[in-house]
Amino acid sequence: MQQSLQIVLSILLLLCCGSHLDSSRTSTDIITVQSRTQTNIYTLYMSTSGNDSNNGLSPGTAVKTLGAIQKILRDTRPTGLFEDVEVRIGYGTYFGQTVDWDYYSPDHTITFMPVDYAYSGSLNRPVFNGNFAVDWFFDLHAEDGRPTNIRFHYLRIEKYVTGGLRFRGNRDDFSKWNGHNQVYGCYFYRIGNKGTRIPYYGFAAVDLVNSDQNAIDNSHFVYIRNNSPNESHIHALYVAHNSSDNRARRNRYYKINGDPIKVRDYSNFNYFDGDGTDDFALTGKTAFYQDWYCMDESLSTGCPKTTNGTCTKRGECPSYENRFRFNKLECGHSGNDLPVFRYFPANSACNPAGCPPPPGARLHTAKNIKRCP
Repeated sequence: MQQSLQIVLSILLLLCCGSHLDSSRTSTDIITVQSRTQTNIYTLYMSTSGNDSNNGLSPGTAVKTLGAIQKILRDTRPTGLFEDVEVRIGYGTYFGQTVDWDYYSPDHTITFMPVDYAYSGSLNRPVFNGNFAVDWFFDLHAEDGRPTNIRFHYLRIEKYVTGGLRFRGNRDDFSKWNGHNQVYGCYFYRIGNKGTRIPYYGFAAVDLVNSDQNAIDNSHFVYIRNNSPNESHIHALYVAHNSSDNRARRNRYYKINGDPIKVRDYSNFNYFDGDGTDDFALTGKTAFYQDWYCMDESLSTGCPKTTNGTCTKRGECPSYENRFRFNKLECGHSGNDLPVFRYFPANSACNPAGCPPPPGARLHTAKNIKRCP
């Protein structure tokens, strides 16, 4: 049934919206993550005592920054990768690091992990402390319509105002996507400007912009907050602009004063399915799951507006066939009872002019367990 809906969706996209919507992606299967063999791996090392003039090929010649890792990859693999890459990161705290990342391979993975990481997990995490930098910790920008295969295993990312990880394709041309990235076992802490005097607010611990088939699993999202009156702008996961076929499983969400999950603008077939361990506690401003698309006064064609300002992108559309199921929901951020989900605009049947006819339900929910005194 789901595959039939996706095929219908693709045809409608092509007919209604032209070349700016990518109608070629019909698979809803997430990439399978498997343990690597110990052959054909290019290993680089980082250390808090490293030096960016080193070659990074051994613990004794480790570099200190992610920017140096990207430079080594460009210098040593200028025409692309012919093996997977492991960036093994020594324990300790790396202060103030941010990186704009655009090096990737559609055929090989680049994985950032603790120095002694085994694929069964890790007891500890290297720490990236942004000192409340008004920036993303790691901003992947790729819009070639190919897998980017960037992976993060067991890192702690804390004290960044704008956000943690952003996987950014082209939000205006849906054929220019990236995807097949992974976040596993990571700990996001104090993302946003809460508790500071910084006038800029945060957006998300993990932000997807036209990014598909990503897996976000077994991770923690703790104290993801903005100062008032900008609580509604921040989320644990912000899935936007045709970011589709993503999965978030076995995660913990705690003390988030925006809505923890936000889906926006034709982002379809995303699954936020728990297994009894996914826990949303003291989290959420209006709901645990928010479905939103921008509709201002000039765009409104019978649909209620969703912003008092002006939309920065023209022609956003509702999202469809997403799932939010089997999650444990324990009160909003203020200790209040919250609805499971909320649509903006509230009329879920409203479909703006220029958007394809609805191919199915906006959202499927089932067996979410609510427990709030």
